Amino acid sequence: MAPKHKLLTCCDRAQIMAFDEAGWTRQKIANRMKVSKRTIQRIVKRFQGQRSFKIQKFKTGRKRKTTPEEDDLILEAVKESPFKASGELAAMLKDKTGKTLHPSTIRRRLIKNSNANSNANKK
Repeated sequence: MAPKHKLLTCCDRAQIMAFDEAGWTRQKIANRMKVSKRTIQRIVKRFQGQRSFKIQKFKTGRKRKTTPEEDDLILEAVKESPFKASGELAAMLKDKTGKTLHPSTIRRRLIKNSNANSNANKK
């Protein structure tokens, strides 16, 4: 499936800024580049704020609740006692870090770190 909109390269963005600095109207630039006037406005505004043509990556989704250090704490706790329930691991992590985690979060972290033979138990 093709994208619904035209993706602009860094060269396209630089050309838009060159036209803007040369005094072209936003509508004239939009017609020349075959994009909307709003796209031109957005690119000019971003360039004035960042001074860069770099395309930013989108960060979708929710931020992780645990840091890599906390993930390491979980893995160490499982290595010490592999038959500890995930709820107990969550309570242990709350004592050490102060963060409240759901037991399923603990299990997801173990699966993500491919610790298949030392999964926390589910009670």
